[in-house]
Amino acid sequence: MMPKAGLLPARCASARSVIPDFVAGCGMARVLAYLIENDVEMTDEAISSDISCTMKQAPEKAYTQNALKTEFTKTSFEIAPGQLL
Repeated sequence: MMPKAGLLPARCASARSVIPDFVAGCGMARVLAYLIENDVEMTDEAISSDISCTMKQAPEKAYTQNALKTEFTKTSFEIAPGQLL
């Protein structure tokens, strides 16, 4: 049985397209990952471009896996573990 605190987010995610925090907040994490890579261009434009490309991929992957206008959060959580490995 789902705890009461989880019912509202689950109902919202099944009725609306909700962007999970880990997708919405991945920009700064991507900056740090970019900066520790070897041989990268250290300009505002290069960093911004990398972040934009990376953040664009998350909703595209979720939509490819599940084309519904709802359950974006559920689909993103299903994809996330594979992205970490």
